[in-house]
Amino acid sequence: MMIRRFNSTLINITLGLAVALITTGFLRLQLLTGPPDTDSGFYIFLSQFTYSLLSNGINMPDKMPFALYPLITSWVWALEVQQWIAFRIIDLLVAVIASFLLFKVILKESGSTIFTIALSFPLLLALNSPEYIGYGFKNSIWIAYIPLFSALLLWQNLTKDSHLAFYFIGALAALGVLFREAFLVFFIIGAIAIWVTYGWKTLIRYLIGAAILGFTITGIILYLRNWDAMALISSYTDIQKKTYDISAEAIKKLFYKSGLSSAKDFTLILTTSLITFIYAIKLFINKKISLRRPLFWLSLALVALVEPYIKMGFPYHFAACIPGLAGLSALGWKYVSIE
Repeated sequence: MMIRRFNSTLINITLGLAVALITTGFLRLQLLTGPPDTDSGFYIFLSQFTYSLLSNGINMPDKMPFALYPLITSWVWALEVQQWIAFRIIDLLVAVIASFLLFKVILKESGSTIFTIALSFPLLLALNSPEYIGYGFKNSIWIAYIPLFSALLLWQNLTKDSHLAFYFIGALAALGVLFREAFLVFFIIGAIAIWVTYGWKTLIRYLIGAAILGFTITGIILYLRNWDAMALISSYTDIQKKTYDISAEAIKKLFYKSGLSSAKDFTLILTTSLITFIYAIKLFINKKISLRRPLFWLSLALVALVEPYIKMGFPYHFAACIPGLAGLSALGWKYVSIE
């Protein structure tokens, strides 16, 4: 029995890595030598600027954004390599790991290897197209996915005695937010779901884990910035003020334009998610399931729309809805299999 389970796990790991490499890895390899682009250029500048300051014993500017991804990759500038390519290779490896974790999340939720391959293959191909990732190292979305998907996997594998796991889930969720601040909405949904499902004591464990890791990393960042917390906060409010300078009508038009563009790219998963939720409602009415789990996945998808709605929303902002829709679709397959 143990040997069979080990072989099954090994096969699924191999398949997950194969899908991640064939889709994410292969597509991003084709983009390594692409020309410099705006977002990637800004991230690489932040990394170079950080290395230049810290290597000379100078603290980082007070009003510089958190920029955790550029900070932890700033060591690249100590190497005698083509930094543009090196950063894209790092982002490629990060995205392959995140893709593998997403594969595992879908597999655990659906319980079907065939379904997971069928869903994740076209999904990862679309997510790693230039429209969403540029030529690599465009933003911190994929590195933020690693702790967030890890938190989901940990939650999916909980047992009745897994009380300590929620400390780690909270810490991983907080790390995802530190990599990409807009993902705070995911952290909040996680907190609400834990409170509703497991109670306030478990929620406290989640928050304690998040606080320990979050305050530790934030403390290090503040140490590198002369402990000026208000300046760090103002670096985000200043960006938001610049967003407000753009007319609300222009933001609204871009929201719909980018949303429709993304919807065309992800028609399959939007369809399967809609069918799943309708089917889940039917099962709920017949008192066969609780709606908590479908609502959790749907909430993860919907809250991702907050960022493109309140700022200039581009297609890659809408792509953050996909993990939630993937989880919902996978759950739908499990419901069909059970029935």
